[in-house]
Amino acid sequence: MKSANSNIEISSFAAAIASFNPLALKDKPSFEIFDYGLEIYKKIPGCNSVSLFLLSETDFNFAYKTSVGYVIPSEIKNIFDELVQSGSLAQVLNTGEYLEKELDTNSNKVENYLIIPLAIQTGIIGIVILNIKTRVSNQNMLMNLCKIFSNYFAQTINSIELKKEIEYLKEITEQKIAYKTNDIVKSTRELKAILDTVQVGIIIVDKSTNLIVDANLVATEIIGESKEKLIGINEEVHFIFTDRKVFSSGEKAIGEVLLKKNNGSLIPIILTVANIFLDGEEFRIESFIDITERKRMEDELQKAHYELELKVEERTKELSITNLELQNQIRERIRLEEEKLKLYWAVQQSPISVAITDLDGNIEYVNPQFTEMNGYSFEEVKGKDSFFLKNETNSPKDLKILRTNVMMGNKWHGELINKKNTGEEFWVSSFISPLENINGTITNFLEIEEDITRKIIAKQELQRAKNKAEEQDRLKSRLLANMSHEFRTPLSGILGFAQILTNEVKDHTLSEMARDIYNSGRRLMDTLNGVLNLSQLETMDLSVSTEVINLPEVLNQQKERFEAAATAKSIDYKVEIIRKQLYAQIDVKLFLQAIEYIIQNAIKFTKKGSVTVIADSIQEDSNKFAVIKVHDTGVGIHKNNHQIIFEAFRQVSEGYNRDYEGIGLGLTLAQKIISLMNGFIAVESEPSKGSTFAIYLPLVEKYNPKAS
Repeated sequence: MKSANSNIEISSFAAAIASFNPLALKDKPSFEIFDYGLEIYKKIPGCNSVSLFLLSETDFNFAYKTSVGYVIPSEIKNIFDELVQSGSLAQVLNTGEYLEKELDTNSNKVENYLIIPLAIQTGIIGIVILNIKTRVSNQNMLMNLCKIFSNYFAQTINSIELKKEIEYLKEITEQKIAYKTNDIVKSTRELKAILDTVQVGIIIVDKSTNLIVDANLVATEIIGESKEKLIGINEEVHFIFTDRKVFSSGEKAIGEVLLKKNNGSLIPIILTVANIFLDGEEFRIESFIDITERKRMEDELQKAHYELELKVEERTKELSITNLELQNQIRERIRLEEEKLKLYWAVQQSPISVAITDLDGNIEYVNPQFTEMNGYSFEEVKGKDSFFLKNETNSPKDLKILRTNVMMGNKWHGELINKKNTGEEFWVSSFISPLENINGTITNFLEIEEDITRKIIAKQELQRAKNKAEEQDRLKSRLLANMSHEFRTPLSGILGFAQILTNEVKDHTLSEMARDIYNSGRRLMDTLNGVLNLSQLETMDLSVSTEVINLPEVLNQQKERFEAAATAKSIDYKVEIIRKQLYAQIDVKLFLQAIEYIIQNAIKFTKKGSVTVIADSIQEDSNKFAVIKVHDTGVGIHKNNHQIIFEAFRQVSEGYNRDYEGIGLGLTLAQKIISLMNGFIAVESEPSKGSTFAIYLPLVEKYNPKAS
């Protein structure tokens, strides 16, 4: 991550170098130009301060100019003197290379300083002293960038100084021409001598003819042509202006143009043009410097900047991928730790006993519930065979088979008798399974046990209750069998004699009494039949013989019987056959008994209106049913009582003050009978809106009675 940050900081320094433009500083004072250049150095990673010393051409001593960053001028001058005394400055001046030096400061702290020479073609013109706090990993790349910028900065400073010198010379020359017009030849000679001493190419051009009238030695060296051959030729032969209008105006102009050398090659130059008057004639003095090296450095800098950006981008991608993988690993590790913690607390707080043993069955871990259930602490059972908890009543042979199966990698579950530390016996439901490592090798055994003593006792009590209930059921069956004989025989005699008396007795009062005896006997017989039928259905002591029957035919055969019962209550009875061919597999006798219970109920609870029987079919999902609906306009049933009416001996109105007679077995018997034929009964009803009972039986399709 630190390397990535260093690359980004070096990239920032390279970008600052690329943005340095001397042309933008042409009208700026020297101190702003110096500060601007030092701010570029300040971009170096770890740089604390930067100071500039320039070589004076008069006394050839270095003069302090300015600093950027946290620095006191007096302290940096003392540091400069220490560098002179130690010979470090002489080493830099002799080699022309940068030098790193550690010095002790006033605060007894060792500081690291970097001395960078500012050199041009003619020599070193100054030095830059950097206080470096930290070093970066890509030190070589950083120093190469420093060299490129130092050469660039040195030429900029030199061009600024030359520009000032040229302007100064121009001013002096103009003064001399103004004051000594009679000595123009001497002044021209002096001007030529001065122009030949400066390190900038200078030519003088006749403004009217655009011909070169003079050139200094540096100009001839840069162009590669002698002064004699240059004088008298048009300046456009060698100077290619990008925008000639700028340089053709009467004002002073500066810009970057191309110079065509004598060998035909083109080089970039910085050209400064100003107008002067010599002996009453107007001339242009044009100064220029070769910036080929600077351009090359700019290209190298741009290339280095581009390569650095690519490396930074590539490294950033690598770090991003690495960081993503690391984050995924951290998240996975956290998740696994959380899962382990959850598992640990789940085992610790489990209400079931948990023990882990080694391959020999010796205990290595138990949870708190183990201690709670068996009475032994972990220290008491650690290292012991877990089978010491098993009571002697357990079969040794079964325990041996258990351990053998588990050692083979099989799981085991069963019920055992354990013994607490108090000697008390109790039942446990035990689950034992092997634990494997990632290679599939068994390393431990897990034993989970739950105290099921209460369950065993409850199971035993339940079995005893079951046996008792079965015995009572057998007694009930024998009682009902006896009732069938003992009740039916005298009831049949009572009903027979009552019917004879009703028909034979002429006295009206006695005839009514005989009729009441008959009706009461009939009601008692119906009740007895219902109870006996329910007993047969519950004990499955009932023979069911089914056949495929067309249900509408059965309903039509019973129509007159139910019409008579309905007419007696002044209500209508109707049968609607929507589907004439409606076959179902039924026991006809039992079906008629079930439909009779439902229709009798409908007639009983309907005071006015009608009872309608509807025969149709319906499909629900992939199942098809034959449906017999019995709809009445009677009192209706509240939704909360829809289930009660199918329970034995239950009615909506119960007790001695109930509205209707009967013991509440009709719908119960009907439901049980229909279920024997794989059907079911549904009800829809609301108070005062009547009721609809629907019998659903599996529909037999494509049935051919003739073939049958």
